[in-house]
Amino acid sequence: MKTRRKSFFYMGVLIALASAFILSACIASPPPDVDPEPEDKGSSLPVISVVINQIYGRGFEGVGLGDTAGSHSFVELYNTGTAEADLTGYALHAGANGIDENGNPWTAWNSALALSGKIPAKHSFLVAVTANTVPSETANLTIAADGYDLAWPMSAFTDADRVGLCNKNLKICLTRGTGALAVKNPFDADGAGKKVDGYVDMLSVSGNDSTVLVDAYEGGGAAAGQSKQKAVRRVWLADTDESASDVRIVDYRSREQNSGGVSDIELALYRPRSLKDGAWYGAEPAEQPSAQGLIINQIMGIGTKNNDGQSASHSFVELYNGSDEAIDLSGYTVQAAANGTAWMSLALSGTVLPKHFFLIVLTKTGNAEARLVLTEWDLAWEDVSFPNKGLKVVLLNADALLAVENPFDTDGSGTRAPGYVDMIGVAGNDPDSTIDGFEGAYWAEQSKQKSVRRKNFADTDDNREDTEVVDFRTAELDVYRPRSLSDGAWNG
Repeated sequence: MKTRRKSFFYMGVLIALASAFILSACIASPPPDVDPEPEDKGSSLPVISVVINQIYGRGFEGVGLGDTAGSHSFVELYNTGTAEADLTGYALHAGANGIDENGNPWTAWNSALALSGKIPAKHSFLVAVTANTVPSETANLTIAADGYDLAWPMSAFTDADRVGLCNKNLKICLTRGTGALAVKNPFDADGAGKKVDGYVDMLSVSGNDSTVLVDAYEGGGAAAGQSKQKAVRRVWLADTDESASDVRIVDYRSREQNSGGVSDIELALYRPRSLKDGAWYGAEPAEQPSAQGLIINQIMGIGTKNNDGQSASHSFVELYNGSDEAIDLSGYTVQAAANGTAWMSLALSGTVLPKHFFLIVLTKTGNAEARLVLTEWDLAWEDVSFPNKGLKVVLLNADALLAVENPFDTDGSGTRAPGYVDMIGVAGNDPDSTIDGFEGAYWAEQSKQKSVRRKNFADTDDNREDTEVVDFRTAELDVYRPRSLSDGAWNG
């Protein structure tokens, strides 16, 4: 009898436990017809090498926009990597902070835009805000209807009073994953340097009135100076996690509108780019220009025949002084040759000011109907022509005529010629073309339409890595044309 009672007792305990387990499971789980909260899959996405290169805010909807310098607020992304970047699952977040009309401080992330599309290596991707595009008579920077890659619509802004990108204290963050941001500064979420999960990059800038500073930034603080005329842009894609030192303020008003505005050349250089602009290289040079501060920036040879379909009016050599001191050219020579031929030499004269170009043109051949017509230069090389199928040009702080094929490596062991400063060598675009003087490696692309030009003054002693081939039949002339002293200082 005791055994049977004990069995009933244990069976009752088991039934009670099972009932409790089933009840707790029902309470913890959602009903079958209710979906669980969606997960942010950001952590599972591939990591991409994308930075926010430039941001510009015209201001919020309903705010006076009569004197804005740009037609659209925008965010320009750039793929610094060597592989295509898939933006699926990534998001841009826009926010700002300030003082409202009642004197109360406010801060908000008021929009998260889910991104889509792919960015090839070394390409820009342009996101344009389609709110606040009322035409402005003073808009010097205009983005065409087909000039951007993704629209940031009005409907993506959650605060009806703050639709658009602010022109004071703007902050833009790129994240892996599309979840909303809940902290002021995603670069330093806890005050101890912890980034929010999925953080990729951020650009921010304080306004030009210093009343209130932007409350999110990388490093020790943000640059200041934003307005509806001014954007903030990375200096040659610098990304050291220091918001203040990595960027420059760009005033997109024209020089006629404001003395601090951009020239036409600067507008062509700084303007935001989209996928259809193709690859461009804005990386900081691996090292500064040569110790003397003087480099050969660009060379072009158009051949020996006049009016022979060349894309330029003259062969030329473009020098650049990257130092902070003026350089007297007395005692310098530029020497040039084709493959396997004797060197020709030009004694230089004049002074190259800091951050200025110095243009040498050859006058023997040319094309009066060329797309690139040079009208101003600093020194003419008379009665000499440059070949268009293999050319080497060297800059020396010496006047002796060279007798070696490659002054960069005179003996096969890296010994340079006396007075060596810089050189660019390029082979022609014929299959069997070579050049016997160069730094490191060279392009085999030269023709009467194409120059070879340094990428942002890069000088790592490798002509192929440091330069790009520019086809003047199609290139943007305001960006790539050779410049002279008369063009003024140029900081890139």
